[in-house]
Amino acid sequence: ECPTIAFAGSHMDVVVADKNTWKRDPFKMEIDGDIIHGRGTTDCLGHVALLADLFVQLAEKKPKLNCTVAGVIIVDEEAGGSRDEADVGVGRLMKEGELSFLRRGPVIWLDCADKQPNIGSGGTVQWALNVKGKLFHSGFPHKGINAVELAMEISSALQRHFYEKFPPHEKEKEYGFECSSSFKPTQISTGEGSVNQIPSSVRMW
Repeated sequence: ECPTIAFAGSHMDVVVADKNTWKRDPFKMEIDGDIIHGRGTTDCLGHVALLADLFVQLAEKKPKLNCTVAGVIIVDEEAGGSRDEADVGVGRLMKEGELSFLRRGPVIWLDCADKQPNIGSGGTVQWALNVKGKLFHSGFPHKGINAVELAMEISSALQRHFYEKFPPHEKEKEYGFECSSSFKPTQISTGEGSVNQIPSSVRMW
């Protein structure tokens, strides 16, 4: 079976930009010498352009290869992928088995912003926590079970367990990692309700 060399990690989507906080207009590309300024030029449209140019050259020059060269350009990296169901992007491709052939060889990850080539890069594993409590009027908190408080306590316990299991690696400074592995909630939702109610359910991501 023909081996595969894959280039993945480059993504089309970019982070939001507030024009008022930029020294240059983020929505206009500006070239200053050998530096390109603009929203997403570093993370990660420069990588997308590099990968696109690679495949243009392969198509034009038609070199004889003993392997398959594949490219995976991501569309939902900054969004963190689909939260609940793999409907778009890489999640959808994996769900439908379209990326299984990448197992036949190495995958070169092209998304390290303005850094040099490295032997490791930060990734993410998504998680969600659903907590059930008991709805009641906030004037009588002893008669309800506050799902928000439960979620906070559970997430704190999970963090303590995570950092015990995954302490900083001894070679992080040598590898140039800016931080160790982390576990943190970034969003919380209590659904519909009012401020004078003890929430009965919480979803935390």
